[in-house]
Amino acid sequence: MIIPEFFECDLDDLTARVRRWTGDDQAVSFLFVTDLHSHLVTTDNLFGQRRNSAEHIRLLNVAAMRLNVDFTANLGDVGLDVPLKEMSEKSEMTRRILQYHSECDRRPVLFCIGNHDVSEKAEISAEYWGQAFFDMNRGCDMISAASRTYGFYDVQGKQTRIFWLYTNDSEDYLSETQLEFLQHHLDDLPEGHCAAILQHICPRAVGNWMGSDPLPPEAFARQHQILADFVRKGGSLAGDLCGHSHFDADEQSEGVNYFIFQGYGGIGPREIPPHARLAMQFNPRLNRTDTFDSSKYTLFHLAVIKPVQRQIRLFRLGPGGQACDRGAQF
Repeated sequence: MIIPEFFECDLDDLTARVRRWTGDDQAVSFLFVTDLHSHLVTTDNLFGQRRNSAEHIRLLNVAAMRLNVDFTANLGDVGLDVPLKEMSEKSEMTRRILQYHSECDRRPVLFCIGNHDVSEKAEISAEYWGQAFFDMNRGCDMISAASRTYGFYDVQGKQTRIFWLYTNDSEDYLSETQLEFLQHHLDDLPEGHCAAILQHICPRAVGNWMGSDPLPPEAFARQHQILADFVRKGGSLAGDLCGHSHFDADEQSEGVNYFIFQGYGGIGPREIPPHARLAMQFNPRLNRTDTFDSSKYTLFHLAVIKPVQRQIRLFRLGPGGQACDRGAQF
């Protein structure tokens, strides 16, 4: 594929930043994308943007191979229900997403199913997504639920367990079965290992839009308590990484680091909470703000975890660049 010049520059800059921070320390690294909200149409009627952002997965793969990451991830909302209408379009979008992710040099791919990936309009089941990525990852050291919609991956030789969760598993977002799975496999984490969580919807109010309904209290509150209890008992938890909100934000609560990532989705000016951070806002019209032009830029994130030093650093590849990097101790 043709690599855009802007992407080469962004990738070179990212590589230099990562090397300065990582040094000779043993680290786990993975690249991820979230909230692609891709279309099959050529242009966006509001801004004239190309919205075939699913193609950006192939650039994610290029970066993954050059940076030699341990795996890649997609935190959900790939773009099935808006503005797509026909089942044939939804099927084609699903096919493309799976094809592009499968091209990543046999690296594992973790997929967190988003609310738009399984909505009534999407017409694609969670079990279909789960099985498709399970088949893609055959041979990797993964444990998943019977539905294949959530599970964990032990990164070989890196003392790190990565959970991926499904945040539309029930009417209360997280089923009791999934919460029990999370707690059990945090508790059986080998000594000296650390964990990290990937999910679409953030379980904390820091992910809410202004004017949105409060999060369902029980399941997300229980998830937070599971994580907080794990940390309180001496567990090593790098952080919980989320999409869905269409802005950057972070919070530390009871020793648990929560990080939210902007992604490609738009958000109305009146819906942006005071704590939200957005890179490259432009052209607010019709109560909508698009945060960057996806016809000209990609927006990926690189997570680097140092299990021994108990540090995590999150690097921005794309709009905002180094100014959007962040990290934490754990």
